Amino acid sequence: MSTSITNSRPICTYPIPVSIQSKLSKAGFLTTGSVVNLRPSELSSSAEISLEDAADVLDLVRKPNGLFLETKTALEILREEQGNCPIVTMSQNIDNLLNGGVPLSKVTEISGIAGVGKTQLCLQLCVTVQMPEECGGLKGHAVFIDTEGSFNASRLQDMSQACIKHCRNSMNLAAENWNFASITENIFVFRCKEVTELLSCVMILKEFLKTHDQVKLIVIDSLAFHFRHDMENAALRSRVLHKIAAELVRIAVELKLAVLFVYSKLSCW
Repeated sequence: MSTSITNSRPICTYPIPVSIQSKLSKAGFLTTGSVVNLRPSELSSSAEISLEDAADVLDLVRKPNGLFLETKTALEILREEQGNCPIVTMSQNIDNLLNGGVPLSKVTEISGIAGVGKTQLCLQLCVTVQMPEECGGLKGHAVFIDTEGSFNASRLQDMSQACIKHCRNSMNLAAENWNFASITENIFVFRCKEVTELLSCVMILKEFLKTHDQVKLIVIDSLAFHFRHDMENAALRSRVLHKIAAELVRIAVELKLAVLFVYSKLSCW
């Protein structure tokens, strides 16, 4: 056991989920010393948590102090960001505004009144993220979380055909290298009809992405729709929104992909 472990360190100072911390506290496990010498099965039984959670807790508290916190220099972060190619929108004005396109490892928000083209931009990005690298794309896939029923396959077809034509004309791209069928096969649409479905969808995204590691874009159109109509409790609404946003930020950073939120400018609540 490393001598750097401080047995008197409170369990609550570790990055352990609140629900698990609560069960540990209820079972009397308040410090590192109270759990560090236990086996996962013993901690699981005593605290009434899963064996996997118990193993994670023990792995965490047995690390030398500070190693569970990832540290990078500002220069390393800058170089990582500069090494990420953004997702182009095919609009020079928008790309210039975004310093080249929608950035990876970040959350981008677009807002505006109804009818200004927010959904059109989302559909366009679902296409351009798939462009071959020689055409300035990422050859990635896209996830489209639709809360309003706004996903329009016919409009997507028009955009796809225009983008394919542009790439073939400008780069002499062979027809078999990129086509409409491959574009539609690589856009995964989740239709969420209420807040609980949206929350569940976001919470399982990380698991979904383990088997779809080519996804480079996640779109939510729109984030606020169900909260305006289904949730009157302001405190609960704030907590759920924060949970969704925090999870998507975590996914964007850890998996180096882009997340795009859509908001209606009239969403003042």
